[in-house]
Amino acid sequence: MSEKTPKSKKSTSKTKSTTKAKSKEKTKPKAKAKPKAKAKPPTKTKKKRKKKAVIEKKPKPSRPRRLPLEKPVKGVVLSYQRGTVQQRTQYALVKLAGVNTVSEAASYIGRSVLLHFNERTSNYGRVISVHGRNGILRVRFRRGLASDAIAKEIMVL
Repeated sequence: MSEKTPKSKKSTSKTKSTTKAKSKEKTKPKAKAKPKAKAKPPTKTKKKRKKKAVIEKKPKPSRPRRLPLEKPVKGVVLSYQRGTVQQRTQYALVKLAGVNTVSEAASYIGRSVLLHFNERTSNYGRVISVHGRNGILRVRFRRGLASDAIAKEIMVL
């Protein structure tokens, strides 16, 4: 048998020379080909919009101002507005003195109401609608009423 030289020695000498040559090729910058300019489509001409005619707004006629009551009317808070599940403490049912019909009660819609607890605390509200047929009013207060408010006296201003 003849002695053979190991292949690894021969191959290493070849690979070193080839890798050097490849590394030299990599370092050279390649010239990039410029992309061809694409033809732009023709631009669309913008159509001029017609101006809409300006309509002058007429001022709304002011509602006749409600005159204040000669004397504040006293009333009593009956209860909260209630449903089958919950009660709404911000809404209260109020019975006014001397008001027994729907037509009399309707004249108080929009009036302000004052519920005065003591020197420091009071709650303002507004009559929003009539409740039922006996002249009871629905009042919405700014804050929810405490349970102390039921059966308290209020003033309709």
